[in-house]
Amino acid sequence: DFTPLADIEETDTGWTVESDPSLTGGEWERGVPIDDGVDGDPTEDYDGSGQCFLTENVIGNSDVDWGPTWMISAEFDMSALSNPVLRFAYWWSNDDQDGDPMYIEVGTYDDIGGEYTWTLIDTIANVPTDWFTTAYFLADYATLTSQTKIRISAEDVPNDSKDEGAIDAVEIFDV
Repeated sequence: DFTPLADIEETDTGWTVESDPSLTGGEWERGVPIDDGVDGDPTEDYDGSGQCFLTENVIGNSDVDWGPTWMISAEFDMSALSNPVLRFAYWWSNDDQDGDPMYIEVGTYDDIGGEYTWTLIDTIANVPTDWFTTAYFLADYATLTSQTKIRISAEDVPNDSKDEGAIDAVEIFDV
């Protein structure tokens, strides 16, 4: 088993947060959920360990406004893996079910262009408000290299909904 992203929520394993300048609320952060769930945010993490990544973890209306906001993994070497699987739990709440998305992407570094090329794995939208788990065979989406990253984004464009997201129990393993 190869698990470079196991238990990302409890310790800093190199994930960074970046946001589009249009974002006015809801930036990703790691923490123990503190809100009451009234606006669609989770009241606890998925796996019972305490922390998860959330979109703005504050009491009250803390949803994503405009954006996107991205959480981006550290770079890791997946070139020697035979069939890596990305698995995690997610929470996505969109109060009016108007298609506001959470995107899951895999990125590989382009030596010629000097930047990451991002490939969409999944769009999570219009789902019930609750924790769900999902898994993806990463090689189905990109040629994995020694410089691979995962990116998860959330947005509310146009800003007309209450959108709350969370990610927990992230791991990659080889099968």
